Amino acid sequence: MAWLLIGATAANAADMITGIGVSDARSMLETAGLSDISDRTGDPSYPSVGGISDDGFGVQITLHHCRDTDDLCGGVWFVAYIPSTSVANAQIIEGSLERSVVGMDVQVIPNVGSVPAAVEISTFILLEHGASEEIVPVTLGFLLSVVSETKGFMLSDDPAHADLWRRDDDN
Repeated sequence: MAWLLIGATAANAADMITGIGVSDARSMLETAGLSDISDRTGDPSYPSVGGISDDGFGVQITLHHCRDTDDLCGGVWFVAYIPSTSVANAQIIEGSLERSVVGMDVQVIPNVGSVPAAVEISTFILLEHGASEEIVPVTLGFLLSVVSETKGFMLSDDPAHADLWRRDDDN
């Protein structure tokens, strides 16, 4: 599996990006093959697998986790908060799924232009069947197409996996 990092290094990412908006977050979701999430953002009457909000100080991306065997989505999997003032300081502030625990420290790697092209994530994964450490750099596409497996998580940049993130009433 190839890892993709585009543009600057993490060390100078903060100097090159001054902020991120909801439109940027939507663009990143759509690039990852998850346009339906952004299309449904802001519609509380329509259950979706995620949403984007902007509190004026940063952008928050919330994802809910679904599996083929689930009748409903399994609740909030993580909340990513990306400060407007320094995208490189973005952090996953909540993350859990069943008996697996994930902690992530996110840094955005900018492309030429204002929209971040990739996200480098240091991931510590405690797998259900014993402790395991794994430090991996992943793109936003990897992050947003994470699906659960028996022993943890599968990271993939294949857009075909986007259908595993689906609305509650699609089941």
